[in-house]
Amino acid sequence: KCLLSLGPEPRYEEVCGVLGPAVKEWKRSPKQATLFLTALASEGRAQVAEQLLRFMRAEQVEVNLIHCRAAVTGCEKGSGQWQLALSLLRKMPPLRVEPAILYSAAISACDKGGRWQLALGLLSEIRSATAAGNEVSYRATIGACSKAGRWRLALELVGQMRQDEVMPDRISYNAATSACGNHGQWELPLSLLCKMPMTRMSPNEVTYNSVVSSASAGGQWRPVLDLLKQMLKDEVAQDLITYNAAISACSRGGQWHLALRFLTLMPVTRITPDQITHNAAITACSTGGRWHIALSLMRQMPKFRTMPDVVSHNAAISACEKAGEWQVALAILSEMPLQGVAPDKVTFGATISACEKCAQWQPALALLSTMSSTRVLPDEIALSAAISAAEKAGRWQVALELLKQVLELGAPPDQVTFSAAISACSKSGHWEFALHLLGSMAEARAMPNEVSFSAAIFACAKGGQWRPALELLSQMPEASLQPNEICYNVWALGICTSFAGQHGRG
Repeated sequence: KCLLSLGPEPRYEEVCGVLGPAVKEWKRSPKQATLFLTALASEGRAQVAEQLLRFMRAEQVEVNLIHCRAAVTGCEKGSGQWQLALSLLRKMPPLRVEPAILYSAAISACDKGGRWQLALGLLSEIRSATAAGNEVSYRATIGACSKAGRWRLALELVGQMRQDEVMPDRISYNAATSACGNHGQWELPLSLLCKMPMTRMSPNEVTYNSVVSSASAGGQWRPVLDLLKQMLKDEVAQDLITYNAAISACSRGGQWHLALRFLTLMPVTRITPDQITHNAAITACSTGGRWHIALSLMRQMPKFRTMPDVVSHNAAISACEKAGEWQVALAILSEMPLQGVAPDKVTFGATISACEKCAQWQPALALLSTMSSTRVLPDEIALSAAISAAEKAGRWQVALELLKQVLELGAPPDQVTFSAAISACSKSGHWEFALHLLGSMAEARAMPNEVSFSAAIFACAKGGQWRPALELLSQMPEASLQPNEICYNVWALGICTSFAGQHGRG
């Protein structure tokens, strides 16, 4: 208690003052010092433990393996104090203690401190000194590599364990599968899972959830279904993590009906859906354009004691956008502040896109104004959608003004944005502006595509400028674009439109 009262970083003199009376007893029975070191380790007071060892050596009290292990374990528990663990480890040779256990504790400290390179180095030292690592050292090193996203190293270490005749345990397998899954390598975790029975190791819910989550991240809904069936066969319990991963997999794979089936199964299995569950299901409906179901799911969230967040609203608005329900999208957006949910760029972008699909340029512009008042700066996505809305409504001046705002943001407009602005000028017969925009695309690092050329060709042809139109057709191969049937049809349509206009005036 006296040592702990000194604080986490006492001076060496203070430690000596507290321990002085215990020297004689410790010399007779070094085990007494173990009690102090163990207590310090349990509290994560690694620095105090290091000073205690220093005091013991100075007073010629025997220091053994148990003392060193307790001190290094303190480094492990003390939020990964890897520097101190390595310092203690380097003092081992003069202490003449067995290194394997101490190295394992030091590797665990490196694991918690996020120092995977040092963990690998220490494991290599163990293998050099003892001809093989042990289960604890391998487990900690695999864990360190897993947390750092070094999935290849994690897999290699599992294979190396077998070479050292060290049987991988579930924790090692789980760490390796997690490392692979977090980086889209869903087939490798599945392979590890299949190999576990060969080592007489049964996968548990953590193993399965790790593999299911990795397959889910890759949108592999069929393997996920197979894994869930295998869990039932192996009598491994399915939990909230399992269902959330399954619903997310169905969402990414465009299987909204399966996502809903899993959601309805959860109460039957006495698993309460959470916010992540509902968001994944709403997103699944959004992908399938099922806006009414997405909206219904969001409305029922409070029944499960969870509230919709910005992700929920964004997914519901996205569903409305895909279905062209711009008024419903606006209604959802207007409800968000009332529910204490702040709209973000994604919210506004999806709502403006919903307006764009129905050529509702005025609501789109109003939303851009609202973004500024809510301190959400319009980005190129929102502005591009508004430009498309103006283009569909034939508001070429609005489209050009919005394009100017995109350029002022410092984010170069892409092909879609330029093409929409060119098309707006084209429909209004302003071929000069259309040509100017087409010519400025390269400067903005947005290479013209077939759509850009087609819109400009139509503008020229419609304005009776058949020579520039033909020149644009001839320029396309130079831009590695082959004029297709659409381009020629657009040119012909423009010429016909021009002649019809002249005939009408005549």
